[in-house]
Amino acid sequence: MYLIDNTLKYNCMTRNLLRHIQNNRLHKRICLNIINIKIYNVVNLCEVLRNEIPEYSQDETTIHDDSCNAINSQYGTYIDFNNKYTCQQVMYILNSISSVPESEHNDDKCKYLYYWTYQRSLQKNINYDVALNLYRSFLNTYFVDHTDPHICKNYMLPTKDIILKRSAKLIELYDIINKNSHQFDCTCAKKCSDLYISYLGECQNDYDYDCCSELQSFKYKYDKKMESIDKCEGGKKILPSAIKHDLHVIIIIPMIIVTILSFLVFALYKVKLFVQRLNRILHILLHILLKKKINTIHLYFILFT
Repeated sequence: MYLIDNTLKYNCMTRNLLRHIQNNRLHKRICLNIINIKIYNVVNLCEVLRNEIPEYSQDETTIHDDSCNAINSQYGTYIDFNNKYTCQQVMYILNSISSVPESEHNDDKCKYLYYWTYQRSLQKNINYDVALNLYRSFLNTYFVDHTDPHICKNYMLPTKDIILKRSAKLIELYDIINKNSHQFDCTCAKKCSDLYISYLGECQNDYDYDCCSELQSFKYKYDKKMESIDKCEGGKKILPSAIKHDLHVIIIIPMIIVTILSFLVFALYKVKLFVQRLNRILHILLHILLKKKINTIHLYFILFT
């Protein structure tokens, strides 16, 4: 009875813990893994997407020229006028995305387009907030004349700000480390190290597991490249881990183990009872058989003596 009570108690505790987990980030992470969605998968496609963009025209368009000129005027103090037809090119890119069925790859294009806006359209040292406003201006301009269910419309929502900015920051890290694919020097290492540390704090403050996971992948790449550099002042030899221990995982694993063990003990207890009962039955049967045998021998002895 004690074992049964313990089993029920552990089962109840486990169910309550699982119910609690369903309402926190761990549940979100498990769900994303189950349906195989990677929020920041764009970092693995940035090279492909970067090579695709030059294929799109920068020519003026009769549809969007006035709107693009208005955007250039509004952001004149920020825009790099060496790339003053970027707006027109964005319109062509958005049009190409809408002409293809909705897919994860197209969603990544929307994210990469934000980073490209930051990198291509604006002068250096402009922050991601200005880039976000400019990106939204491009989207607004396009959607005034296009009412199709475009996947990039999702990124008009303020709730997508964090995903866009963190995607861009991850891409920036990889752009820096891959900029000179045949040379990784101390200057590059220091820049990567400083950016990584700043982004690490951001991802761990609210523990965005997907972002931290991509940072962890970057850490492995950085640490590998640092093996070729003996000394680098300001550049860390090994970057700190981006994955921190999840308290819920630490709690639930022992609970699951205890629950399984309680079931095993209960099962073994039942098996022991069954074996004992079987032994008693066999003992009784054996006793009956022996008694019958003895009676038969005794009867035989009486008859023939």
